[in-house]
Amino acid sequence: VALANKEDIIVGMKFGRFGREEGALLMVGRGGALSIKMLRRTVSFENKDAHAAPSQAASLDIPKKTKVFVDQTVRERDNPYAMHNAFQKDLYRIRLGAAKAFAKSLKTSSAPITTTHSMNISAQVQGMGPLFRLTITVYNSSPTVSIIDHYITFKCDYSLYRLSRPRIEVNHTHLML
Repeated sequence: VALANKEDIIVGMKFGRFGREEGALLMVGRGGALSIKMLRRTVSFENKDAHAAPSQAASLDIPKKTKVFVDQTVRERDNPYAMHNAFQKDLYRIRLGAAKAFAKSLKTSSAPITTTHSMNISAQVQGMGPLFRLTITVYNSSPTVSIIDHYITFKCDYSLYRLSRPRIEVNHTHLML
């Protein structure tokens, strides 16, 4: 084990090839300083179990494969085309459901994308699961119409979603929700 003392806090490290040298450790400090440590070309990495802790030397207890797991693996191996087709079919159903919901929102005038006064709105969902970020970008292509005093209002099922601000005034260049 080798130790390297640095005065600056290390915020990034990368080990690999640097120039013609194979074993190089590059470190970047918080202040922007770049430190490079090179391994000797004659170094050899050998597995020395004599110094290993008893818990590391012992093998891990891996649970036995269940019959359900083995059966599923055999089924996937025997029917790869059917498994792929089933996945594609489910994916098409999800896409169809999203398209139907979007068409329904257009019919009920609750469309998530509106264009008024040469403004375009686009939304991106970042993340999956219970927490995600919705990034909304408002483009104003009109040189004469201001976007100040316009609002973005979110219409959703509040039993499923919790919003920090259900209504946002569009008067900033960058809005994050």
